[in-house]
Amino acid sequence: MTKKRFLTVAIVATLFTTFRGNVPKLDAQGQPVQSAGARGDVFPGRPSPTATFENGHYRLTPGGIEFDLPADWKYEGTTRWDSNPGETAAWSRILGGIDGGIARIDAWMANVAPTVVPENTRASLDLLIANKARQRTAYPNWTVRPQSVAYITIDGRPAVVAVADWHQRTGKPKIEYLVWLYGSKSWALFFSVADPDQLEALQLNVDTVVRSAKMP
Repeated sequence: MTKKRFLTVAIVATLFTTFRGNVPKLDAQGQPVQSAGARGDVFPGRPSPTATFENGHYRLTPGGIEFDLPADWKYEGTTRWDSNPGETAAWSRILGGIDGGIARIDAWMANVAPTVVPENTRASLDLLIANKARQRTAYPNWTVRPQSVAYITIDGRPAVVAVADWHQRTGKPKIEYLVWLYGSKSWALFFSVADPDQLEALQLNVDTVVRSAKMP
């Protein structure tokens, strides 16, 4: 997805593709979750009482983010997290082919003003990427492509995009595409995981969602 196409986007959602047993489980903000037996980490959450999804239209009330989903995506619900101000909505779609994977669209959304908004400086962008890298330790060899990191605006709002390479435990290469979007009263994170040759196709899929979205 080019910068020019992003200029028309009003919000960001989350799209990533998982393949059974190979992609780590993530918490509300895309951080790999280790089992309680490994570190005792827990990320408690509960169903959101304010999220609605009717006739393909999602809304986080009151006055929150809203967008449309294609008819072939199954709504999995929205989780309100106790550990951060965000809520995560999820949709899934079964893929064909040998891998037998599940495509998944997730939108992590916080209806609060962001505490920090990155600036269009190398130091600010490097800090954002370094923080995400610390959350990606469960992704073998997770490395951001330096040339992919860019500060852009989406419908007048600041945003940052990046692409990272990593490998599954089987050694199969994967890519992750990330977008952070910041509004005056809310912010969201978009991230997608796929085979390297699937990135453009997944971006086209998520365009259907982001073009319909509104953000306070």
